[in-house]
Amino acid sequence: MKDLTESQQVGKLHDRLSVSKRWREQIASENNWENLLEEIEGKYDVVLGNVQVPPINEMFAYKDSTLASLYYRDPYLAVNAKKDATIFSSYILEAGVNHMWAELKLKADMELEITDGLFVGHAWNKVGNNTKTSGSGDLLCITEDSIYANRVSWRDMFMNVGCKNPPKDCIWIAQRIYRPTDDVKKDYPKLAKRLVGSTYPSLDVKYMKNILYREDFNYTASYEIRDAHDRKIYTICDEINDRFLEDPREWPDWMEEFPYQFLSFHNIPDKPYPQSDVGPWEPLVKEKIKLFTMCLNFAKRWNRQMVIAKGSMGIQEKDKFEKGIEGSILEALSKGGDLQTAFKMLDFAPAPWTPVDCLVFGKYMAWDQSGTERASLEGEAGWRLALLPDGRKLRRPMTTPSAPGIPRRGPSFPASGAMRRMCRRWLLQTKSIA
Repeated sequence: MKDLTESQQVGKLHDRLSVSKRWREQIASENNWENLLEEIEGKYDVVLGNVQVPPINEMFAYKDSTLASLYYRDPYLAVNAKKDATIFSSYILEAGVNHMWAELKLKADMELEITDGLFVGHAWNKVGNNTKTSGSGDLLCITEDSIYANRVSWRDMFMNVGCKNPPKDCIWIAQRIYRPTDDVKKDYPKLAKRLVGSTYPSLDVKYMKNILYREDFNYTASYEIRDAHDRKIYTICDEINDRFLEDPREWPDWMEEFPYQFLSFHNIPDKPYPQSDVGPWEPLVKEKIKLFTMCLNFAKRWNRQMVIAKGSMGIQEKDKFEKGIEGSILEALSKGGDLQTAFKMLDFAPAPWTPVDCLVFGKYMAWDQSGTERASLEGEAGWRLALLPDGRKLRRPMTTPSAPGIPRRGPSFPASGAMRRMCRRWLLQTKSIA
């Protein structure tokens, strides 16, 4: 872009961003990224008939369990002495590195990045160092020097169309930064009069109606664009299409690559955006929610039946009854007979729905989602009810190869306790242990 005027350069950069935004938005729509993130909050779009179905939030459970297994604490970095270095110097450096890692407080950002990687398929992290100086000439000195590693939302990252292995093969990468408009005006006073700003994207416009001090909610979107070909860093904003916010800066010579890291779990050949971890089985979760809801509705309908004489209710009354209560109406052919006397003679009545039934359903769903039904039925200590050829002996508890003699541990469930009592009773009767 060396031969272009400033206005043409800024216009070209805006055109790049516009194409990249539409490309990313199309991929996000095809893969339901926003819907997958909303399902963490329990916002499932599952409907049976005209009734919204209460969700079983497996997405939230999957996120928390995966975070606990992948990053439950900061890593401990070991430093080994090499060549002329001493062991004691490596100990000192090791303590310093781990102290610095703890001071960076990366755990919160890392957890958000893992969540992005699980649900959106990728996450962005920006790394670098902050250096502040004072004085000039011979009196120039460094007053502050620190490193940072921060999460950047995938919604604020854009790259050139055509890359297949970001950020390694990217020609340019842009980061969108939202800041209060007043702060942007202070940093770039030459263009302050042209900056108007707008509401923050996540803030609904209806909340701005009765606000007296709107400047507190006025933000400007600026873009930091790093071009690997030109080795330049450009800064532009949405509101100004013919001027840079500041003069283009040179890409530091010591920086050989983009200061962005790209986290992904399931890369797809020749495609820049990886596959979501939960995307392939998310439809099955919705079907499971429907099936459990149907089971509960069936149980509730069975206990909400009403028997009436045929012809005693019209179609409109039946429709009102069915919409108000998820039950069913049983019509009886009665010609002058007494239905109450008939039911007393049959001794027929629906079983009452009790809190115990709700607890049983909840326990069953938790047991089903744990994936350990078989292990639970086989017993907590790993018992196997298998008879030997003589038909009398019971096998010993199974052990793990890594820890011989220690019974394999299984999950706690009422069925396992019943299994142990049955084993104990059977052993007392046979008086035989293999």
